[in-house]
Amino acid sequence: MGYLESKNFIHRDLAARNILVSHANAVKIADFGLARLLLKEAEYEAHPGARFPIKWTAPEAANFNKFTTKSDVWSFGILLTEMVTFGRIPYPGMTNAEVLQQVEQGYRMQCPPNCPPPLYDIMLQCWRADPGAGRLVRDAGMATGGAVLLSMAPNIKKRPFPIDTSFQALDHDDYLRQMVRS
Repeated sequence: MGYLESKNFIHRDLAARNILVSHANAVKIADFGLARLLLKEAEYEAHPGARFPIKWTAPEAANFNKFTTKSDVWSFGILLTEMVTFGRIPYPGMTNAEVLQQVEQGYRMQCPPNCPPPLYDIMLQCWRADPGAGRLVRDAGMATGGAVLLSMAPNIKKRPFPIDTSFQALDHDDYLRQMVRS
């Protein structure tokens, strides 16, 4: 994310569904369909009626269609909850409208079960109400968040569900053919 910010890009759809992890645990951001280059402006204003994944979108973006690198930091905090909860949808039991209303009133998701407190602190930094109050990519604890997640790796074996790893035995072309057949 720091690299994207340094090149004046905003992703606008940072979520677990758009993260790729290699065999060597190299993590890459994918799906740049909503990404935008910020030229002279520090923000991108989406056209009226544009649709966004509300539960991952920063309040200033969801309410006013104004996206910045700081709105990507908000989404990074949501992404961290997805990782710690093995892909649970954010704000469980809440509708999009309820999420917008509650977040505007100061609500933040509680610390997920088995989430280390330092990682939850990073999430809270990402979800600061005022994006100008330090919600910055370089300050969002990306390196610290990664280190905390890596420290959790031994517990990942205790995940509550099996993970399909059959794709790992296939080369990339075979995997793509398998996906097309599905």
